[in-house]
Amino acid sequence: MARDNPQSAIDQFRTRLERQGLPPAVLVHGPEPHFRGQALKLVLAAAGELEVEQLDGAVEPSRVERLGSDLRTASLFGAGKLVVLRESLPWSGRGAPLPLERPVLSFLEKPTPGIHLVMLRAGKVDGRSRLVKAVERCGGILLPSRRLYATPFPGRPPWQTELHAWLGDQARRRGLRVDPQGLDFIITVLGRAPGELVSFLDRLQVHLPAAAKGRVSTEVLEGVLGHGGQSTQFELATALLQGDFPAALARARSIMAGGLQDQAGRPMDPAGALLVTLGWIHRSVAQCHRGRLLLAAGSTRAEVEQELGVRYFKERFWAEVDASSRERLEDMLEALLRADRLLKTANEDPGRILENFVIEAVGPWG
Repeated sequence: MARDNPQSAIDQFRTRLERQGLPPAVLVHGPEPHFRGQALKLVLAAAGELEVEQLDGAVEPSRVERLGSDLRTASLFGAGKLVVLRESLPWSGRGAPLPLERPVLSFLEKPTPGIHLVMLRAGKVDGRSRLVKAVERCGGILLPSRRLYATPFPGRPPWQTELHAWLGDQARRRGLRVDPQGLDFIITVLGRAPGELVSFLDRLQVHLPAAAKGRVSTEVLEGVLGHGGQSTQFELATALLQGDFPAALARARSIMAGGLQDQAGRPMDPAGALLVTLGWIHRSVAQCHRGRLLLAAGSTRAEVEQELGVRYFKERFWAEVDASSRERLEDMLEALLRADRLLKTANEDPGRILENFVIEAVGPWG
């Protein structure tokens, strides 16, 4: 099983599941949530009639204490059992190991027939650890979930990176051939998160005319992602960063009126549109804030562009940086945090949350 490249490991794992079924144990480790999610989807698809139980950080401590007996007890329905330990479930702390580690290692030493254990870890696991060695001894699978390198070697074009190569492969798998510059454009606008990138490719695959899929140029992508396109969260972020309160409020109301679409081309529900909008605004504000800090530390504008990967819409980026003081950017980040908390914890109208955020961020009463 490939250990270094996460996509290669996922592809080989899929083949292994098709040929041999689930192994007794699977350990998926690393900081990139997209590949952990892909591995879990494959496992759940291969589970078939197995009884599935997923444990996360929200479970009661008593439930963790019963893990040992669960891993030694066959399913009540006789079809077998799949136990998934999610990333948010704590493994160890200061002092003695938590109860979780003992039953896991005990199970890996002698797996119970019909029971399969999947462990998701958000951090990279030491290859010399007891956990890794136990997984290997029992015939389990190790899957890396590291981030893909997105910085080119010196003297190379910006699109000659591991992330760009992966995105190009994902596009080809969907019947799309994107120019190298187009791949770079997508990453520049959407960021480096693989999950966000493949979601965009899925949407592009559905809505792009068949005649345009053979060669997706940067010009085509600019019409979809660029300033002036239908993705009004970009224009809202620009209005916020340039301090244009009337324009920001108008953009916010447009989004809440159905200005965003999901991957199937349908108008997003207000909560979904708000979640996407806040996510994009956070990325834009955080990038400007980082640019401000780099300038204050003595970096040149060219160095800031290189560090932040700003290769398109440079004039707009600098206009946003120049229009935003460090204090106002930090205030906007705090307002974003409050809006996100309201969305997740309060029964508040999404449109009101977004309007209140705009007022806090740039409004005359903010």
